[in-house]
Parts: sequence; structure tokens; C-alpha cells
Amino acid sequence: MPSDFHLHQTDQQLLAGLNFKSYYSFLDSLLSPEEVVDLAKANGLNTVAITDPNLHGAVAFFQAAQAAGIKPLIAADLRTPSGSTFAYVQNSTGYGNLCHLLSLERLTDEAVRNHREGLLFASPATHALPEIRYKTPEDRRKYGIIQSIRTLTRLDEKHPEKRTGHYGLNSSREWGDMFSAEQIAASNRLAEQCDFSFEFNVLRFPRFVPASGVSPKEFLHQLATEGLHRRYRDKASNHMAQLEEELGIIGEVGYEEYFLAVWELLQECRGLGIDWITRGSAADPLVCYCLGISGVCPIRFELYFRRFLNRERMALNKLPDIDIDFPHDKKDDVVDLIFRRYGNQHAAIVGGFNTFRGRSSVADIAKVLSEVRL
Repeated sequence: MPSDFHLHQTDQQLLAGLNFKSYYSFLDSLLSPEEVVDLAKANGLNTVAITDPNLHGAVAFFQAAQAAGIKPLIAADLRTPSGSTFAYVQNSTGYGNLCHLLSLERLTDEAVRNHREGLLFASPATHALPEIRYKTPEDRRKYGIIQSIRTLTRLDEKHPEKRTGHYGLNSSREWGDMFSAEQIAASNRLAEQCDFSFEFNVLRFPRFVPASGVSPKEFLHQLATEGLHRRYRDKASNHMAQLEEELGIIGEVGYEEYFLAVWELLQECRGLGIDWITRGSAADPLVCYCLGISGVCPIRFELYFRRFLNRERMALNKLPDIDIDFPHDKKDDVVDLIFRRYGNQHAAIVGGFNTFRGRSSVADIAKVLSEVRL
């Protein structure tokens, strides 16, 4: 480093926050997305990024950073046959490309080259990107324990996948000693070019184009009215007012295409002999009953549409899902049906996470610490 170079406080704050790992780097970090932000704020960092090999913690991290007044960078560690590189989201195009890359069954260098628009790439060799996996040096032993759980080894056993460095948040003086002026400047430029934000208050529904050429609103009204007469026959007129009220509220939200998409899916399921149960508040609307989405009569059982959708809920953009249960042995058929219809660019499978509870965590920690001399 040139003798006349001085690491300014803003540079220190910037370079120390571009490579945090959260606990979504499974068993490879002690930090939750919210703890990453708390740690950054406590150390005066004005920009922070999580670089897990996935985007599982991206939304929680982004919201926490915004609330703390810190600039969040959405990023991920891309692992290709040629090595690892960090991809930072520059704009909405880049976010879409990063989601695409992380969704591939096998990530290749060619795929990264073909979907690099809107992404900025960095590596520890050319940028100041120290890894942060826990809070303080005192957490190093805890980190060693989760590494041992991950590698199925005892704490004192060596393993090629165990990391041996220090991954706490060092002091700014140490950063200045570790990195060159060029690396720090490159990191600053990278952070300054990233300007992506999630749009949480924008509603997006699946598109549905009726084959008859009418609008989705008209088509839904037609289907619901036909269903009302089919369900209630000569008493249909008694419930027309409720049906119209529900359709009006659905229209205010712009929810028609969502209802139609669900209706179409279930029509195909019926054609394949796949049964289903509609549960929760989705059984309340008369519209769902008339469309055949639900088999429960809301009139007979005195169910209330407003439990499913009301104007107060609409004002908060907290719109409900239509929850549907399929037989266990038919779920794969339904998934295949959806992907055939919409393609893997427009459909996704939602995953869940198993987390440690008290008993299981104590058991695994005990295995790691067994025969360790304290």
C-alpha cells in the first residue's frame, strides 16, 4: 500500500460490509439476516451485503437494513465448475438473472456469461471482501461447533471442508492493513453501482386470457353466474346480491385473473381424476363455491366472505391465498401439470427449512464435544 494512502472512515465502513454470511449458508454462519444488519449498524457500516449461496434470507435482510438506515446489497455466492464468484444485483434485470442462475439444476460458466446483465461480479482477489460469519472472536468456538455438525466430525477433528480462518468483524485498522488502495476503491465502486430495491407494495397476479375474447372480469362474472344457477337452481336469485358484492370487491383488487387461474388449474385436475380440498378462509366466498373451487356451501354453513377478503385487508395489500390440498400420491402430478402449463420461467416450488430445536441441538452439540478436552 502506498505510504501516502490513508483509509478514510467512509472507505472503512464500506469495504467491511460486502461479504457477510447468514445462517442460510447452512451450518456455516452464526448470524441471522437481522443479526447481520444489527452487527453492521453497531460497527458504523453504511452498506451491507449477504453473500450466501442462495437468496433465502434476501427479503428479511433487505427489510431489516432499510429499517436501520443502511444500504442493502442483494448478492449471492455463485459456485461454478471454475470456482466461486460473488454476484451483486445492480438492478431489477440483474435480480431476475440471479434468480434464474440460482434456480438452475447445474450452474455452469456459460450460464453465468449468458445471464450477467444487471449483475456485478467480484472476488476476494480483486476486491476487499473479508468474510464475516460471526460477531466477535469469542464466537469462534461456536462456529467450530456448527462446522463440526456440518461435516459430521468432532470439534478437534480435522476435515477438508472445515474453515480455519477468523470470521469475526475486525477493526477498521485491520482492514486498512489487509487490503490495498486499489482493492478498496474497487469495492467502493461496486457498492455505489448497486441500486436495486424490492417492490413490496406492488401487486402482481398471473395473467389469464379468456379464449372467448372477453375480459377476465366479464369471464369470471359469466362463470360465477352460471355456477350460481347450477348450485342453487330456482333459488339462485336469492343469492345474486351476495355474488355481485363479492365480485365487486374481487374486481377492486384486480383479483379476477387469480381466481380464473385457480379455476382453470382445478378444471384440469378434475379432468385427470385428481380430487382436492379447499381449506381455510378460501372456503368462505360464494364465488369459490360457484366456480367449483370449493365444495362447501357458504350459505348453508353461514360463512362470511369478508373473512377471506375485505377492504381493510386490501388497503394493507395483505391479500389471501386460495389454499388447496391434493392427495399425497397426486401432488407430483399437479406440479407437473403446472410446470407444463406455465413453464419453469413462471412457476416455482416453495421450499421450507428444518431448524434445530432444543433437544436436537443439544444432542448434536454433545456429539461434537464428546471426547474433547476442555
